[in-house]
Amino acid sequence: MRRLLTLSRTWLVLVLLAGMSDSVARAQSPASLPAADRSAAVESALPEDADAALERGLDHERSRNWPGAIELYHQALERWPSRVDFSRRLRLCEIHFKLHRRYSDTSFRTVLLRLPHEQVVDLYDEVLERIQSNYVDPVPFEPLVRHGLDDLEVALRDPVFVKTNAPAATPERVNWLREALR
Repeated sequence: MRRLLTLSRTWLVLVLLAGMSDSVARAQSPASLPAADRSAAVESALPEDADAALERGLDHERSRNWPGAIELYHQALERWPSRVDFSRRLRLCEIHFKLHRRYSDTSFRTVLLRLPHEQVVDLYDEVLERIQSNYVDPVPFEPLVRHGLDDLEVALRDPVFVKTNAPAATPERVNWLREALR
């Protein structure tokens, strides 16, 4: 049982790291760049048809062009605010973008990913303590954890994340965990 407890704590830390503060990540997302810089992320103007815009966004996703997809979905949401598929795709692309940025960061890979298990648990405890102490109103942890679990489910689709965190896991086992997180 002890092994299960430590694995669950490890996953909680990974969840927390996968879903770190949206406000910090949003400040570094392509959507927060000046309009001139963002325009380079989208190849051409937004199509007149919502379905064509969605298809173009999906093309960006298939090619893992997260900044292009994010910008396109932002523009599509401005034009068609009632289309929930754009907001869902936007959220998914932002998760992929943040994950890619984080796993491309050498300091993240050389420092955080190499921490001993005990230090990871201590770091997790410290993060939770800081959240509780730095907010005036109590922070509801259920949505925070749900958000982190959603981010983890998306991360389990990313080959770099899986190779780094579960190199011996079979694709079937990874899919089982993704389904369990849903």
